[in-house]
Amino acid sequence: MATQSQVVISRIQNRRGTIAEFQALYPLDYDGSSGYNSTKFPNYNPTDYPNVLQPGEIGLCTDSEQLFIGSINGTYLGVQVEESNNNLNFAPIVVLLQPSNWIAVGPELEFDPPISSFLNIFYTLSDVNPITGAANQYSKNGTMSITETASLVQLSDTGIEINTYPVTLDPNGIPLNPIDISFETRYTSIPGGSIQVFYKHNFPNPLYLSTATIQWGPF
Repeated sequence: MATQSQVVISRIQNRRGTIAEFQALYPLDYDGSSGYNSTKFPNYNPTDYPNVLQPGEIGLCTDSEQLFIGSINGTYLGVQVEESNNNLNFAPIVVLLQPSNWIAVGPELEFDPPISSFLNIFYTLSDVNPITGAANQYSKNGTMSITETASLVQLSDTGIEINTYPVTLDPNGIPLNPIDISFETRYTSIPGGSIQVFYKHNFPNPLYLSTATIQWGPF
């Protein structure tokens, strides 16, 4: 007889608001630990409380500077945040990529395994610093999806690219100088090494790689 497995599908996003708005998502005095239909909160259920943090969702309370992560069955985890300047900063990382053939991006994109088997990096790539203005001839909005096992790590790069740099075509219309911009991941050593993101590109000018600013929805 076949057995049925429970599949949980949840939206994953980041949300922010005040601590009062966060607490309003849950029953009064709920501490995040007991879950739906518990003895202490028998009326706590997904129908009456549909907007709680889903598994993997992050909630930032901007006034109290508290961070919460949604878990299963209506529970959540509080995250201890240590800040030296008492100010939360989510500015994007901007790295200048010189034309090169397979070189590490740098420590900004180096990770210590395990990465829970997968990691998504949202980024923009432009021939102009994204802080100062729009791109001239090249722009890309993409996602690096990194997947690993105990001995293998791979990267899939997807996104929307605009490239208006002029190229020379042969008589068959095939570019003689195509622009190639690629990413891949490697271990620094096996086993136990860090995961590094490498790149190569032959664009004539440096490109700015910027991790996308975190997008926060309301509570």
